[in-house]
Amino acid sequence: HLIGDGPSLGELSRRYQCKNIRFHGPLSHEDMRLILEECCFYISLSEREGLSLALAEAMSVGLIPIVMSIPSQLYLGNEGFPLIEDEISLSYLLKDYLSKSNEEIHALRNQVRVLWADRNPGTWTKFWEEFPTNL
Repeated sequence: HLIGDGPSLGELSRRYQCKNIRFHGPLSHEDMRLILEECCFYISLSEREGLSLALAEAMSVGLIPIVMSIPSQLYLGNEGFPLIEDEISLSYLLKDYLSKSNEEIHALRNQVRVLWADRNPGTWTKFWEEFPTNL
């Protein structure tokens, strides 16, 4: 699932027309939350990030982070989540995660939720619970 828009959305959606990639464009917070709850991973190949709100939202619902090894995300490596250095490490990491059992993925997602809750008590979870759905 690719959520949001940007200058590359049209080109990417034309180039990657297949059933395994869905381009949603901009979504309401409720629709975005429903999609995030279907997913297991959050992947970002951004090589420059400050505080990533997209990563924060993803971790708040337990998505396993697959992100670049950049200063703002090094804490994830310290918590046992492998970080991406290049395309080769991305390929190996995806193969590793996709070979795990459902139970292992569930345990990793719980580990993400706990990490997020410990680092940010109540922030995004509270936001999602209180966000008005009638906007």
